[in-house]
Amino acid sequence: MPRKKQPKSKRGRLPPQTLESYDSYLRNRGFQPEPLLEDPQDADRTYAKPLPDGSRLHIRVKKGRKYLNIEEHRDRYDPNRYPLGHVLGDVIFEEPEHKKYQLKLRKPKKKK
Repeated sequence: MPRKKQPKSKRGRLPPQTLESYDSYLRNRGFQPEPLLEDPQDADRTYAKPLPDGSRLHIRVKKGRKYLNIEEHRDRYDPNRYPLGHVLGDVIFEEPEHKKYQLKLRKPKKKK
């Protein structure tokens, strides 16, 4: 089955515009959904990507009425590889910097 191509804007590919498309966008880039030892903190979905240096990129996605609210941070120690290092380094002593941004959701098509 041929894969659907994402429409392009004048500047290149459009960002994902639904929760499902953002899910496949992250999975194609190596993120794993619902990581272990995770506190979702009201997020609809969470993703994690282990990095070669032993750290982990972590993304939480919450769906609002008009936007996907996205929060991401980089844990110094991946809790799946170094649980004690994660608790001491990232949770107790030094909280990682969180970046927050929003993606506007596409309006659903009206059925005729």
